[in-house]
Amino acid sequence: MSGKTASEAEYPLEELAEHSAALLGVNREVLLGAVHGASRNHFSVEEARQRVQQFLKRKVQ
Repeated sequence: MSGKTASEAEYPLEELAEHSAALLGVNREVLLGAVHGASRNHFSVEEARQRVQQFLKRKVQ
């Protein structure tokens, strides 16, 4: 066993997007926008949550 908790386990982006409302409280489009340009396509729930929060706080230019 790797010792990672469920929130530290990494999941495919598509799986996170399918469940983004339940896991993160946002539509899938928000999650996809938050990780756009990332070099990876697997994220932990906590990392996805942090990226969404940062994305929502960005100023529109």
